[in-house]
Amino acid sequence: MLKLADYMNWDKPTGAVMQKRDATSSTLLKLAVCYVVARSLELDPLPSPHDAPAEVLEELTVTLENLGVENPSEWAEKIVSTACSAQEYSADNEVVLSVTKYDAQRVKVLRDLKLRSARGLQLWPPTSQTIITRMGGRWSEAMNVCGMQATSGVEIGHANVRFTAEDHHAAIRKYVEERKLENRSYSYAGYVTWAREQETRVPSGALLREVYRTWPAALEAAGIED
Repeated sequence: MLKLADYMNWDKPTGAVMQKRDATSSTLLKLAVCYVVARSLELDPLPSPHDAPAEVLEELTVTLENLGVENPSEWAEKIVSTACSAQEYSADNEVVLSVTKYDAQRVKVLRDLKLRSARGLQLWPPTSQTIITRMGGRWSEAMNVCGMQATSGVEIGHANVRFTAEDHHAAIRKYVEERKLENRSYSYAGYVTWAREQETRVPSGALLREVYRTWPAALEAAGIED
């Protein structure tokens, strides 16, 4: 069985581990992409995070510590082991990541780490623009470096279909209307089942949960009073 280190084919940091506030190493750029992919696919962290290269864990730990993240070493172990699961998965499966998907997941990671933007401070994960600038000048080239594929707006794990906000709202309204005609409640669980039964593809329950976080918020966005 391969250890985490066998999946860690990122460049190891050289010299001092401390990073300037205006610079993110190529190691942490690739790590960010892999972590976002793993989260998007809801992959579990690989076991034994201590098997990961010490330099990678140390670099991320120091970076998170400098940003003021609580328990930076614990977060570093979780992030690295989760990112490694994406590399393991991509070895046998086609993985596609769009700029839109990356940016959306980045906001959630920053929220988890309790980080906010501030002038002169470059946060981790870096912005998609930083990744593009530092890794080839194009999103597709950056994803190739990370062993992934790229699109301009395709959602991971959703059968290569992109839905607009209006698509979300239309699906929710249609579902609610049908349930009202049947004199039945319109719950999130009910929507999940309904979406799977539709002949025409509609936004999945998981996608709506990712975008709106809660079912009441999704209903409100669609103009429905719960």
